[in-house]
Amino acid sequence: MRNGTRAYLGLAHFNRLLPGRKPLRLYFHVFYLFAPRPPFQLLALGPPFMFPSEAGMVQFASGMLLSADGHELVISFGEQDCEARRATVPLAAALADTRATG
Repeated sequence: MRNGTRAYLGLAHFNRLLPGRKPLRLYFHVFYLFAPRPPFQLLALGPPFMFPSEAGMVQFASGMLLSADGHELVISFGEQDCEARRATVPLAAALADTRATG
């Protein structure tokens, strides 16, 4: 973290149902930072986002690794419950978007 505190980076997904005549379920992801020791307190949380896509209302992140140079996150995710995709996110951008929790 910015103040020198050690933390782990995670990626979570969740969905929201938008009400209406034809309800629409949208899937989002968030980066989060948590403490490296029990009880693994949530330290920071980023804003919800979706990966760029032409039809990506259903997305499910399933893996994340740090690139060999340590500058990018490589994220695997499923789309529409039938296609495998990959996205890269600059590590600095993922960390910059997180905000400390209470």
